[in-house]
Amino acid sequence: MDVRSIRHQLRKQFLQQRCQLTVDVQQQAAKQACRFLLQDLIFIRSQHIGIYWPQAGELDPRPIAQHAWRLGKKIYLPVLAPLQLNQLSFARLTPITPLTLNRFGIVEPANTIARIPACQLDLILCPLVAFNAQGYRLGMGGGFYDRTLAHIPKTRRYGFGYSWQHSEALPIEKWDLPMNGILTEKGLLTHQNLSPSRN
Repeated sequence: MDVRSIRHQLRKQFLQQRCQLTVDVQQQAAKQACRFLLQDLIFIRSQHIGIYWPQAGELDPRPIAQHAWRLGKKIYLPVLAPLQLNQLSFARLTPITPLTLNRFGIVEPANTIARIPACQLDLILCPLVAFNAQGYRLGMGGGFYDRTLAHIPKTRRYGFGYSWQHSEALPIEKWDLPMNGILTEKGLLTHQNLSPSRN
């Protein structure tokens, strides 16, 4: 089986598992992951943070947004950037921001005029379908995050997902980019040491 077929099978397997999670399990995991991130020095030092709007059982970063707002930090959601092929820019999200759906049915801020390039963010939380011990993530297959992150190597990026999405069977493509860490409900995992870090 070639790399593309393996990745397709892994994506199908993990998406099926994720869609079976109860709302209670999802909410508890999101709260626990948020608690770990609040103790992370990168998060503490970051003022401009990119998150995503969860869909299909994705680990929910919105509790992080609630805490970030109280701390005076600014939160952004990814939006499709029509002037940059298949890349993302980010639009400000506040508690009263009107939202809309893009052409893929993904939530975005309705007013994207004031969007900023990804390079202006201090930290980006990236959704994932699976990840491995080297910090590589398997996404939905569109490549939007990989293309965007390739242009901002100094911006910190954490994969955000459930601990059970860890898979050493995940093959890597040449265009894949490692995360600086993987945040799960069990802690912040790094590819140097796949055990929870609480600093």
